[in-house]
Amino acid sequence: MSTAVWAALGFLCFAVVAGLGWVVYQLVQAWRMLRKLPGGLLGQVGEVTRGLAEVQERVAKVEQQVGDLQQRVDGLSVSLARARVLMGAVSEVRSAVSSARSFFPSK
Repeated sequence: MSTAVWAALGFLCFAVVAGLGWVVYQLVQAWRMLRKLPGGLLGQVGEVTRGLAEVQERVAKVEQQVGDLQQRVDGLSVSLARARVLMGAVSEVRSAVSSARSFFPSK
């Protein structure tokens, strides 16, 4: 084998060993940081989790209320459309009555 192949193989081994060394170093550093964390931190994480659960329940209630309100708004829109039709009919009746009154003499 040529020298270039052996040099490449040696460099590959060096890179693998250096990479594994870096990974081990990072794991040791992470373990040290984890051990330095205060004990109350996990309790605080639990409180935040419970708070998020409460917020999620509230959001679900608000979504349900929004759905109910949307149904009520749709019902009111239908009622408003009916009222507009009735007002149009009343207006037509008034104009028919006023034009009919023009044929009768007033006192």
